[in-house]
Amino acid sequence: MQLAMELRQLRYFAKVAEVGGFSEAARELFVSQSTLSQQVQQLEAEFGEQLLFRNSRHVELTDVGREVLPSVLATLAEADRCRDVLTNIRGLQSGTLNVGVTYTFASLLDRVVIDFMRRYPHVRLNVICRPVEVLMEMLQRREADLVLSYRPSGAFEGVESHKLFDNRLAAVVSEGHPLAGLDEVSFREVVRHPLALPVKGMQARSVVDRLAAEQHLRLDVRLETNAVNILLTMVAESRMVTLLSQSTASRSDGLRIVPLSDDGCGLDGCYHLRRDDRPSYAASAFVDLLTGSERLWRLRLA
Repeated sequence: MQLAMELRQLRYFAKVAEVGGFSEAARELFVSQSTLSQQVQQLEAEFGEQLLFRNSRHVELTDVGREVLPSVLATLAEADRCRDVLTNIRGLQSGTLNVGVTYTFASLLDRVVIDFMRRYPHVRLNVICRPVEVLMEMLQRREADLVLSYRPSGAFEGVESHKLFDNRLAAVVSEGHPLAGLDEVSFREVVRHPLALPVKGMQARSVVDRLAAEQHLRLDVRLETNAVNILLTMVAESRMVTLLSQSTASRSDGLRIVPLSDDGCGLDGCYHLRRDDRPSYAASAFVDLLTGSERLWRLRLA
């Protein structure tokens, strides 16, 4: 038997059972007695059983009504709990937000993460660092609510990208390095020096490998790691060069950032959402903080 009962009908039945009469129940529910009686009758018709004995003086539960009432009350309590959960989620008083971030993008988010946690202390925030391809798959599988990265080279089904700021690949060197005094430098000139690079799969490395293939250049790679802080430390203390986005290296003391002059070095900062889903309330709040971040605005204007 397929039932099409409404929560309203269950509430009406539970109230009649509680107070023992239609007139009192109607007063407490702020409905007419005829409406109340009609809704309870429709519920009985759905069950195919009489739930209440009615006479001129009082109302009593039938055997079926007594058996059904505990389940009805449990259903109503669960519905109320769901309503409270939704209210809390809308008000960001509970819930979880899973944010996927690429390794090189993560260094830009410290201020946004701190602000989000201060404003919404009851929302659990999970920040997951992975390569962009893995993060996009997590977004497609709904394992991530939001992904932050530089714009991927390819498209991902069901994902839409929103640009936050323009960026370019840059050579990062120590202050005493021969490239340190240049305003910009060609990729060909950079790769004449020993390199410390992000591992394959990271977005900056993908651009480096593409440029090397297009220009038929061989790379002298001495170090590979997905830890940006290690790359910057090694570059600061050696003659090696690393290639990262300008924004990733923007807070590095004792280093020089020299943009590449080659075409095709753009690394637009983006956030990514599932195309056909409405973002969660927490994801929308995070995006609002992200787009209003003073640091990211400086990158837009740089």
